Amino acid sequence: MSIHERLKAVQEPSYREFTKKLIPNEPDILGVRIPVLRQLAKEIIKDEPLTFLAEVENRYFEETQLEGFVIGMMKMPAEERIPYVEAFIPKIRNWSVCDGFCSALKDAKKNQALYWPLVEKYAASDKAYDQRFAAVMMLNYYINDDYTEKSLALLDTLKHDDYYVRMGVAWSVSMFFIRKPIETMPYLQQNTLDDWTYNKALSKITESLRVSKETKDRIRAMKRKKKVY
Repeated sequence: MSIHERLKAVQEPSYREFTKKLIPNEPDILGVRIPVLRQLAKEIIKDEPLTFLAEVENRYFEETQLEGFVIGMMKMPAEERIPYVEAFIPKIRNWSVCDGFCSALKDAKKNQALYWPLVEKYAASDKAYDQRFAAVMMLNYYINDDYTEKSLALLDTLKHDDYYVRMGVAWSVSMFFIRKPIETMPYLQQNTLDDWTYNKALSKITESLRVSKETKDRIRAMKRKKKVY
């Protein structure tokens, strides 16, 4: 069976309607669950992953998501994966493909220095999902002693007005604080985030079960109030 046939064989109409609500800017959705796509990616990797990557049409949301999983999960040296990563990023057009792709790039955890120039490159782009890619890569792989300061400085440069970029930055900043509170507090006290993104980051911090009540109270008190003109 072709990839299209394999995807259509496991599609669920009810799940398609559910997914459309989550990803309103994605026109072509079949309705295939993420665990099913990951399993299909494993099967493709055992067979002919490079043939799949050469022939994939990206007609459906799931097809693009599947491509991202295959790129991230293929067994190969990290250096050889980078060109596939760069070729894929322009195909990202929604938060789900972006975040799923980032989560599949697990070798970034052991190869942070190799991936960091890529994160910097896409952070400097003016495209929404390039910036979202940079933000999500940082929260997945760079919350550590070596990269926290550099990551927060880079997050502060992401100024796209797209909702999913701003939400990605807020999510990332909140995770840096949750895991590295001492190192991140100075950034929360002095940054150039827009008010919405800053307040959203604070809100996500206070939603975490890993943050104490005392810290949550302090974070709430730092919220920026709406300017009155």
